[in-house]
Amino acid sequence: MDFEVTPDVLIPRPETEHVIEVTLQRLGIASRGSAAPRDAELRIADVGTGSGCIAVALAHELPNARVAATDISAAALEVARRNAARNAVDARIEFIECNLLEPFLHQSPTTSHQSPSFHAVVSNPPYIARSDAATLAREVREHEPASALFGGETGTEMYAPLIAQAAILLKPGGILVLELGYDSAEHVSRLLSAPEWSDVAITNDLAGIKRVASARRANRSVTE
Repeated sequence: MDFEVTPDVLIPRPETEHVIEVTLQRLGIASRGSAAPRDAELRIADVGTGSGCIAVALAHELPNARVAATDISAAALEVARRNAARNAVDARIEFIECNLLEPFLHQSPTTSHQSPSFHAVVSNPPYIARSDAATLAREVREHEPASALFGGETGTEMYAPLIAQAAILLKPGGILVLELGYDSAEHVSRLLSAPEWSDVAITNDLAGIKRVASARRANRSVTE
């Protein structure tokens, strides 16, 4: 698949392919021969879509899925829209300028609790610590957007609110798939040890680094 990138978006890395692979596996789509699940009418959220590579790839692999792709950057969303059109999946992706999944938490004017609505929430969130900025390659530090690179002072600040929102918005049995920063697996695993989650797994990338965390939304109600 071909993707346009500009200085407004993170350049997709090979490691992010593992997010796609794990998502398809956790949805029960082991191969292209699994016709029934591939054609399921799934609703998926891609949080922090950037170039749109995750949203577009999942829409390409799942021909009846509908994807909500969110980002705080309007410029990034324009790039993502063009990539969706380039790969002929734009009709099934909604691009939303917002922080994380916040609009979906407040869709009902009569209640503060949004009913679960997604079969999967996936994300490659910012996960580099600001204190590590000087260690980045110059081409990354100077030519990729800081909002897509840095996840707070420790690099892990985005995970807790994203996991909390996913716990509210995922259907029971729905899946959460997160790309991990270096050394963030233990932190994310602790967050996923809450009762709302089950079947937690960590997947290594080809270099043996813990790269993707995934979990299933347990069949329990969320208490706030």
